[in-house]
Amino acid sequence: GGGGGGAGGRVNAGESPVDLELLIADPPGGDADAWADPATLLGGAAACFRRAALVHANLTAAEQHYIGGWSNVGPNNLFRAVLLHPSGRVHEAYDALFWMEADVVPIAPRWLDRLLEEAGARSYWRKGPAQQPTLQHDMVSTHHYHMNSVGLYRLGQPCYRALLARVAAEHGDAPHDVSHHLFLHEPR
Repeated sequence: GGGGGGAGGRVNAGESPVDLELLIADPPGGDADAWADPATLLGGAAACFRRAALVHANLTAAEQHYIGGWSNVGPNNLFRAVLLHPSGRVHEAYDALFWMEADVVPIAPRWLDRLLEEAGARSYWRKGPAQQPTLQHDMVSTHHYHMNSVGLYRLGQPCYRALLARVAAEHGDAPHDVSHHLFLHEPR
């Protein structure tokens, strides 16, 4: 998987090894099908990708529920619909996935080349930016330093999939990025 962006993300136009999948929470046939055509949304940047497609997570309205804070039902279900889908589709089709949320915009030139370079490393299950709180209050804890959801995820790793499933089972609706961090770093 990859992320969209302007021509500054171009790998080798027409020869990109990167597929872009725009994930829509709804089942097919909803309003998003009309406005989320990848070719229309990307314009000329579509040439940066081998394939651009709209993928539905098929979540119900209840499964998409999100009010923010510690209840993260919708974003968790969207994330898990991809990384923990029973079919294992992405794990069989790709080596790595770059999870890029809708409010993320690449700004560095050749960002896609840099992602490909990072994705080629074999010594990670996930990597991305850590939160950097301003520490302007006394209540900072280890979860304030979690890796944001935006990042690279190694696919096709049975042990990592088992870890994701265990974190999901033990932490439920808590934000999946924070839960992952707490599972790995908090004493038990």
